[in-house]
This record gives sequence, structure tokens and C-alpha cells, in this order.
Amino acid sequence: MIKIKNNFLKSITILISGSILGQIVNFITAPVMTRFFSPEDIGIYTYITTIAYVFSPILCLRYETAIVLEEDEDNIFAILKFCFISTFFLSIFIILAYTFYFSCFSGNKDILKYINLIFILLLISGIINIFTSYNNKEKEYVVLSKAPIYKSIAQLVGIICFGVIKWGSFGLILSHLLSQIANFFQQGKSIILKTSEIISADNKTVAHIIKKYYALPLFSVPAIFCNNLSYLSLNFIIGSMYGMEILGYYSLSFRILGVPLSLISQNIGTVFFEKAAQDYIEKKSFKNSFIETGKLLVAITIPLTFFIYYFAPVVCRILFGESWIIAGEYIRILIIMFAIKFVASPLTAGILVLKKNKIELLCQFCFCIISLGAYAYAQYIFPLDIETFLYIISVGFSVVYLFFLYIIYKFS
Repeated sequence: MIKIKNNFLKSITILISGSILGQIVNFITAPVMTRFFSPEDIGIYTYITTIAYVFSPILCLRYETAIVLEEDEDNIFAILKFCFISTFFLSIFIILAYTFYFSCFSGNKDILKYINLIFILLLISGIINIFTSYNNKEKEYVVLSKAPIYKSIAQLVGIICFGVIKWGSFGLILSHLLSQIANFFQQGKSIILKTSEIISADNKTVAHIIKKYYALPLFSVPAIFCNNLSYLSLNFIIGSMYGMEILGYYSLSFRILGVPLSLISQNIGTVFFEKAAQDYIEKKSFKNSFIETGKLLVAITIPLTFFIYYFAPVVCRILFGESWIIAGEYIRILIIMFAIKFVASPLTAGILVLKKNKIELLCQFCFCIISLGAYAYAQYIFPLDIETFLYIISVGFSVVYLFFLYIIYKFS
């Protein structure tokens, strides 16, 4: 029997309960979306939101993770102050860079009509990352559990409204923005009350914090950027090589496989990070937490993987329509990679606890090499069909995740 401390299990239960309700709404949302919007609409929407997803996790230069690690309240306010400033100015810089690129170099200038929406998505996403770290630090798991519910409901309402009036991919992007706004107001309740403390945080303390956690922007930022680029660049690659319609099918399969990650894995990871950080402060080791959490994740993963593999095509055909059975086949190809990722993702927070960001950077760089290598091979050496391309990605990423887990275990 897996023994986990009551507080740990209770925290996970609170987070998962909210995610379950949120994902129930998401299950309703996906069939609605596939009936109101074409695969091409969904492909364009995926392409646009990918731009925001690539950069939003690094807008704080990863200093938001230090909120959980810090014990001193003045230091926490200093971190928050820096994170808000960094998010605002980096969002402006990124959007100006994108505008320049699409205006001068990209053949797809239609993207420019979405540029204002991309900026808003970047800004809100960056702030939500700050809120999440603060909620986690304060153990506001009820707040975190409600966030996916409000977010999913807002997106569903947007999809129905914009689908009825046939706004296409633009409507899908607006529905996503609505979900982020709902998330913003849910998670920001407690931190807004601390506005005066954050604004008045001493600049010398801010400078001290920047220096203290210098490894985060130096190593964790490139690592998380490489990780996002390795996964999300697949959206750009598939869209350019196989077209927006295929990207629509792929994005739906990725969305479905991401449900267990957002429903269970990420929530376990949130609690594991806090628990591992506390164990490391008190005992200089979090090996027991690593093993306990790993066992729990594996126990959940095995039956879930078999179920998804055998039933994905049938479920896709029934829920999304006859043509969407293609997404079910893509799910079967990617399921092993996602099963390993399901176990690995929560435990990779151990790298932040250990402050061994170079290891994270190395592994994420490997993801990038695999993605870009597969693209270069398929584009310039030997053309690959989409199924073969996805098999290469699935196997390559699985190997890297297993290596990453082994390294964290050895150092825990």
C-alpha cells in the first residue's frame, strides 16, 4: 500500500476535485467545438495560441518559482514586484518582435490581425503564472481547484456563442481569451489584497532576490523555453509541412492526451513541489517524497494508458464526428510518450528544489534537437508521412523523459 501523509493526499484531492469538474466541461467543449468549427479553424486557432504558449512561461524569467522556495515575506513581495514588471515589459518586447517578423519576413501576414489578441494572451498568462505560484505558496488549493472550472465554463460559453455566429478561428481565439480572464479573476483574489506591499517592496531587496536566484533565468529559462519549443514547435512544423487541417486533427489528439496531465498529473506536481521543497529544507533530501509520488503516478498511469490506447479511435468517432477518427489514431501513436510524461512531469519539479538547472537545460535541449531533427529529416532528406513523424517524436521524447527521471532520483 502506498503511504502518503494525510496533508499531501488532502491537498491533491482538493486540486483534483476542481480539475475533474473543469475537465468534465472540457469534455463537453471538445465535441461542441468540432461541430461548430472545421479542422482548419481549429488548426489556425492552435497556430495562433501556440505563439503565446511558447513565451508565457518565461515572462517572469522563472522567478515566480522562487515564491514557493522563499521563507521571508519581504523577499516574497520583492519577487512578486519583479515578476509583474518583467511580465509587462517582456510581453511588449515579444509582441514587437513578432510584429516585425510577420511584417518583414513571414509569408503569412494574416497573423498580424491577431497580434493584439496575442499580446493580451501573453500578459494575462504571465500574470496567472505568478498567481499560481503565490496560491501554491499560501496553500490556497481551494482557489486553485476552482480555477479550471471557471476557465472551462468561460471557454465553453465563448465557443458556443462564437460558433453560432460563425466567427471561425477568430471566435476560437476569443473564447480562449475569455477563459484566461476568468482564470485571472479567480486566482488573483488574495494577491490583489497585497498590492500595496508589492508596490512598496524595497528595490534593494528586489536586487538581492535577482542575484540570489540568478540560476533561474540563466538555466531554467532556456530549459523551459526549449521544452515549450520542442513540443509547441510541432504545431508550427505540422502546420507548415502537412497543412492546417492536419494540425487541427493533431491538436485535438494532443488536447485529449493532455486531459490526464491537467486533471491529475499537474495537480500532483503542484503539491509535490511544495512538499519536496519543505523536505529538502528540513532533511536535505526529498527521496521519500519522490518515491511515494512516483508510485502513485505509476499506479494511475498503467490502467489509464491501456484504456486510452484501445478506445481512442472509437471515442473520437462517437464524440467528435466520423471524420475525427484520424485524431484517435494519432492518440494511439502518442500514448506511450504521454504516459511517461504523465509520471515524469510532476517529479521534474525536483530540479527546481535541487537548483540543478543545468540538468533541466540539457534534457530540454534534447527535446528540441529531436523535434528539429525530425523536421529537418522529413523536410530535406526523406519525406515522412504524419504517422511516421509522430512515431519518431514519441519514441525520442520517451527516452529523454526516462533519463530525466533517473537523474532526479539520483540527486534527490
